[in-house]
Amino acid sequence: MKLLVCGVSVLLVCGCNSVNQQAVNSFIDAGNASIQGSTSLKGSGLFPRKQMYWVAKIDGEAVKAPGYFRAYALSPGQRSVVAGGGLFQGHLGSHDTLGGEAEFSLEAKPGHKYEVRGDVIDQQLSIHIFDLTTNLAATPSVQPAVHAEKHKDPILILIPVL
Repeated sequence: MKLLVCGVSVLLVCGCNSVNQQAVNSFIDAGNASIQGSTSLKGSGLFPRKQMYWVAKIDGEAVKAPGYFRAYALSPGQRSVVAGGGLFQGHLGSHDTLGGEAEFSLEAKPGHKYEVRGDVIDQQLSIHIFDLTTNLAATPSVQPAVHAEKHKDPILILIPVL
């Protein structure tokens, strides 16, 4: 069980943000817009700080496979998007998590690419949708109710056996 927790933590901290650009282009070619999640890695080594943002629902329907590295098609027009955000912050022998979701009203324009972004300052999560096509914020920032947890992890020290 501890190995599984360590493995998931490593994936969260070291995972990549590789949105499938072929899928995004197929959404755009079909006359739709696209929306995707994002990640931000700050800190390093023993003190990683990873922020993740994702799409949870579009027009009241849960997306099939939520993830910060996934892109989804948006039909043009007024759309309701529920976006989530989270923080994983590690320390020696412990880590903190913080997460929340917010609902946005977005006027999706054909051919535009949108990205869920945000920031965490003083344990306050802020989420917004950014238009990558115009390089401007598409929605104002929202501070959702958040769920925060502190975890104490055992420190693993490898000692060679002679």
